[in-house]
Amino acid sequence: MQKLTFLLLTLFISSSLLAQNEDNEECRALYNQEKFDDSYQCYAKDNDRIFSVYMAAYLAEFLEYKKSFKKHYKHLLSDDFDSPEQYYYAANLHPKNSKKHFKLLKKGLKKYESDTLLLQSQIEYFINVKDYDQALESCKNYATQNTNLYIILRSADILRLQEKYQMAIPLYEKALLKDEKNYNAHYWIGMIYHDQASALLLLSGGVETAEESEKLEKEAISLLKKALPHIEFAYKKNSKSTDLKSALLTCYKRLGMELKYNMLRDL
Repeated sequence: MQKLTFLLLTLFISSSLLAQNEDNEECRALYNQEKFDDSYQCYAKDNDRIFSVYMAAYLAEFLEYKKSFKKHYKHLLSDDFDSPEQYYYAANLHPKNSKKHFKLLKKGLKKYESDTLLLQSQIEYFINVKDYDQALESCKNYATQNTNLYIILRSADILRLQEKYQMAIPLYEKALLKDEKNYNAHYWIGMIYHDQASALLLLSGGVETAEESEKLEKEAISLLKKALPHIEFAYKKNSKSTDLKSALLTCYKRLGMELKYNMLRDL
């Protein structure tokens, strides 16, 4: 069951990323019905389309058709498909944190050095293996690093993962200038400010003087005010998030918004 769930998720992600590549509707229908052997046979016959060859290879691996997998994998990397997608698809037949995955992306970028999909996949690889410095370097090498929303957001994410929050926030804010309704940017700005405020409130209880405690509490309140609009926006988009609800309750309580606090608490 776990293997099947992984297959469904991975194939969904791959097909979503390359929606521009036409899928075979008949083969997809069989796949959606979980008739994986029939779907494999269908994709295997449709071997003049790169996405079908990828699907045939992926399903062959899932169904443990080892010889068939090797055949489709070899075809995927053949001269029949002279495009960056062949390297992207081949790379995604390996775990996203594996050396084989990285080597295929690197090989593709030698031939198609400015291909967006390969560049983004390489950045994701570095994030997956927690090589954040190299991930940031790859973002900087991106031709449109200052205007591309994906690069701005991923650069912010990488800095956040490195706990460089003061550098991450301006990039999330920059992302909002390009897309004012971006959920991830709102979420992380709000949660970073909230977490910083929570740390200050915790610290305020352990200082020696009331003056120091009051100063820390004021700083925390200031951060919660910054966090509030972003957390409210994110919570409206994802009201099932317990993290967001908890953070929003903290904001309402600490900022004296009793009515909103009670209404949210009782939900």
